[in-house]
Amino acid sequence: ETLGAIRNQIKTYAGGNQRFFLTYVPAAPHYPYDRVPEAFHRFKPVAIGDYTPLYLNELLYMDWVTASIVDQLKESGLLDNTLVVITNDHGEMLGANGGPIGHGWAITPELANAPLIIMDPQSHGHHLNYTLGSQIDLLPTLLDLLKISVPAEQLYEGRSLYAPEAGDQRLIYLNSYEQYGVISRNRFVSGDRKADEGGASSSPRTAYAISNQGSKTIFTAVDAAEEPPVSIRPFDEFQENLLR
Repeated sequence: ETLGAIRNQIKTYAGGNQRFFLTYVPAAPHYPYDRVPEAFHRFKPVAIGDYTPLYLNELLYMDWVTASIVDQLKESGLLDNTLVVITNDHGEMLGANGGPIGHGWAITPELANAPLIIMDPQSHGHHLNYTLGSQIDLLPTLLDLLKISVPAEQLYEGRSLYAPEAGDQRLIYLNSYEQYGVISRNRFVSGDRKADEGGASSSPRTAYAISNQGSKTIFTAVDAAEEPPVSIRPFDEFQENLLR
């Protein structure tokens, strides 16, 4: 029903010859990962507590839904004039090998590594952009592609992923209820909020070097002891001051 409504809305935009902004945020894929039509039940559960096969089924379903929306844009004659952005806000832990399920309290590579696909009708062909960024970079990136200036006297911490690399040491903060992560250049270091607040002398940390193999992002474990100390406190202070 939702997909049908989206298709009808796209047809309305095509008929009205007007600019439009359309957002689709699906409920899938989320726990318990079983709300997909039978046609997409390709992977079967194998191990008790491992939801990976069900999650893959939901990804197949999302792929079909996304392709259907793009096809409708093409059929309506809008695709050649529409900037299409496909992304998500986080990954998911699926209980593999007895591990946890869900998200919200932990920061791991699979949770932090979010896809970003931009279909720009002004840029033909297939291009890989290896710039490291976060969600706050999405708005300035889209404004850059649309050739729209960032509104004056507004606070934007992000940068366009197509802008020249800046010389400063920008930090990217990844936050959850308990764990957090800080990315500096190609290093990802995680910390523990509760341990920090409890005054632990050495908060548990993990560290990874970030690289790429084609379109795949690789997180290679490195010695956390050799990485500079990280803290989520500057991020918290920024939020507190902004709210004030």
